[in-house]
Parts: sequence; structure tokens; C-alpha cells
Amino acid sequence: MSEAKFLEWDDITEGVIQVKAKKRYGFEPKDHEERLIPIPKVLTRVLDQMRPRPGPLVFPTKSGKPDRHMLRHCKRVAVRARLDEEQFSLHKFRRTCITRLLRAGLDLRTVMSIAGHSSIESTMRYLRPMEGEELIGRIEQAWAVANPVE
Repeated sequence: MSEAKFLEWDDITEGVIQVKAKKRYGFEPKDHEERLIPIPKVLTRVLDQMRPRPGPLVFPTKSGKPDRHMLRHCKRVAVRARLDEEQFSLHKFRRTCITRLLRAGLDLRTVMSIAGHSSIESTMRYLRPMEGEELIGRIEQAWAVANPVE
């Protein structure tokens, strides 16, 4: 949450977010590790549409200060979308991102670096078994490549 709370426009360049210390806000990245996080082009376009906000922060309050109630805002959006607000947390977005990167085939060490984890075990917690349609689709895909029928 703190990484998003203190994210500044200058931290975003050409599809990459730089997580770095912000002394004026008293922010230090986890384990004091600054890092680069690649982001998809679609997210870059969404962020570009948000630029007319006051000040250097990407997610400021109306007065341009760091938003200390991001979780509350997240839950309000969930309620407006008629979703269960108890199922939403800022850390859940992080977990979802890490799981998606792993399922997309990124290796553990790369995801570990992006997530800012200090140990591979921390990243491995996000390895979850696939289920349902996703699992069936991957199995079909694996066998189609190995044994082309047509």
C-alpha cells in the first residue's frame, strides 16, 4: 500500500515503475530495496489518463497529499460495483498480480525481484494450483502441442 500511496509521476517511465525511497514522506521500500517493476502498456495508458491530478503523487487526496485511506476507497469502489467489500484489500491486488505473473510463466527469481521479496520462499507462497476452466485449458494446450491430432 505504501508503494502506491507514495508513487509519483516521475517514478513512471516507458512501461516501468521505479520503487524508491521518498524521504519527504518518510517512505522506505521493503527491506530498503529499490527496484523496477515492468507494467503492461494498458496500465500505462490508464495512468496517462489520470495525469491531471494535483501535485507529484499519482494517487493523492484532493489537496495533493498522500492518501492515507486507500483501503477505505478500495472498499467503497467494491460496494458501488455490488461486490463483497470484505473480499477486497490492497494486498489482495498484490497477491493476484504475483500469482498471475507466475501462471503466465515468469520464473520465480524474476517474480521475486518484481515483488521485492528477499527470499524465494516468500514468492513460492503465491504458487497456487490451477482449477476449473483454466486448468482444463492448460491441460488441453499441453497435449495439443505434444500430440497434434490433425
